[in-house]
Amino acid sequence: MEAKLARLIHEQRRREVAITGKGALAHVLPYELFATDPDTAAFIAYITARGCMRSVFTNGRQRQIYDEVAQALFQRLRNLPEQTCWYAVAHVHPTAEVLTHVSDQDLTQLLVRWNGFLRQAAGLLEDAWNRHPLERDTMIVRRGNDSSTWNQAAQAWNTARAHWFALLTELGHDEILDRICPGKVPRLMAADVAYWHRMSGGGLHPDTYVWADLPLPWEVLRGEKECPRTLVEAACARHRVDPIAGAWTAPRPAAEAVAFRRTPELVHGVAVADPLMASALRSAGVFSGKGKRAAAQEWT
Repeated sequence: MEAKLARLIHEQRRREVAITGKGALAHVLPYELFATDPDTAAFIAYITARGCMRSVFTNGRQRQIYDEVAQALFQRLRNLPEQTCWYAVAHVHPTAEVLTHVSDQDLTQLLVRWNGFLRQAAGLLEDAWNRHPLERDTMIVRRGNDSSTWNQAAQAWNTARAHWFALLTELGHDEILDRICPGKVPRLMAADVAYWHRMSGGGLHPDTYVWADLPLPWEVLRGEKECPRTLVEAACARHRVDPIAGAWTAPRPAAEAVAFRRTPELVHGVAVADPLMASALRSAGVFSGKGKRAAAQEWT
């Protein structure tokens, strides 16, 4: 019973981390704030839905969240700033333009919440690491790695860290980063995707090398190891990474809107143009890494 309880608590923590990694604090936003006005609700709902899209099996960048539709919805907020609930928007979109409209008291509340969540995400990362340490120099999945927990926690950590940096800067307390500047955490990459990258002329992302040079996040948060801004800047310099543009020592730069594209049908992460074909492939177990089911083979 104790083992089952521990597993249940672990899965509840993982679910909370997964939701926050994709949708930031949208899931804890009180309805009355979300529904302050239709434009605020529409922007938050759209950004959250975009953030919760499934990843696509690709050797390039994933689809970006902020697209032309998000930009058009955000422009409506700009047009009526006095009607917009900027505090609600800051739960999911903490740009400097948004945070300027939020009171210091509300900014501090968000900062405290993200402080706690950073520790929660770091705890899951540490648990996954302790079960089977990762190959930090490549971040390629090896047998025994808990890649699901690690990738969910890494995404949540990076989301929380981005909000934390933005809030510190807006509150005028970014000098804290001179003393404690925890790094970003990369996701684990499947060996076949890594091979695809190499075959197409790519390689490891430069951020991977920076991450490998820095103390582990949970060690930094507990004060066991120091990670000041100067240490991060030095690691970035060694690997020719811009620490500001790369959001290693500063908030993320404001996102440029990308072209709107319809969300494709996905079968185990692979985009399929035709919904009927996607249904057939999904039923057959194609792209799942498992043997195809006989009944589905007959149907196709």
